[in-house]
Amino acid sequence: MVDLSEFRNTRDLRCVIGRSFDNLSDGDAEKLEGAIFETTISSRSIAKWMTGKGIKTSSTSVQTHRSKECRCG
Repeated sequence: MVDLSEFRNTRDLRCVIGRSFDNLSDGDAEKLEGAIFETTISSRSIAKWMTGKGIKTSSTSVQTHRSKECRCG
């Protein structure tokens, strides 16, 4: 059998929010997860916090992730 693995997509298909968990400390990842599920925290506030952590994103990306309409599902 021929090895076809080089043709498979190996890119991380998660959205920017989903991928950002890999780039945060455990404590910051836990804070982000909590903030995403806390309805009293705005998507804009989360995006601003993430930008301060060096992760370029927008409130629209945060909202899309929160509503599970992104590639993360």
